[in-house]
Amino acid sequence: MHKELWICFRCGKRYQWRASLKNHIRVECGKEPTFKCPICGRKFKHKHRWQSHAKSMHRIKL
Repeated sequence: MHKELWICFRCGKRYQWRASLKNHIRVECGKEPTFKCPICGRKFKHKHRWQSHAKSMHRIKL
């Protein structure tokens, strides 16, 4: 079975779903991270990634 892949025209990342590609273009591709950890300064493009980092690395309850 051959699955159609949606490919980002900017960076070449491939996605199985068109919605995932659209989200990638809207949030990630070519953009600076917008969420910054107040403890260590690490930056994240997605809020849930920052929250997971804060909980596991700094034991912060959000």
